[in-house]
Amino acid sequence: AISIGQIAIERLRGRKIEAMQWASLALVVVLGGISIATNNPVFAMIKPSVAQAAIGIVMLKPDWMARYLPQIVTDNVSRRALIGWGYVWAALMLALAAANVFVAFNFDAKIWAAYTFFVPLPAKVALFFLQYLWIRSAVRRSIRGRAALQTA
Repeated sequence: AISIGQIAIERLRGRKIEAMQWASLALVVVLGGISIATNNPVFAMIKPSVAQAAIGIVMLKPDWMARYLPQIVTDNVSRRALIGWGYVWAALMLALAAANVFVAFNFDAKIWAAYTFFVPLPAKVALFFLQYLWIRSAVRRSIRGRAALQTA
């Protein structure tokens, strides 16, 4: 319901609905429906992989990250670098999807639960901070470089 509401609000405001928003809505509707229909614990363990893989595939679109970045970043970091970070995020999501399938099929529910608690979120947080530090450094270098050219 929240995803549908967000898309409705964006449409009313005349904004374009991005691929990530459509993918999120589709995942919620499809996976939620399958969960209710099957009531299968194995599906519950595999469901994060489906979501992560779908998000990873959407993240393969070159400029998916652009709408989330402030102008200071897009003005000071090359498009190529930002697209590269988008691909790094896609690779992480696809790797997490594969790892979850492996753990779900090769270990018991307790190990799977521990994996889902200790791996996906910390991996995303770690990549977020790594990207943040890299982009912050790149922005500072760019601004300092332009300032040095103006004073020279």
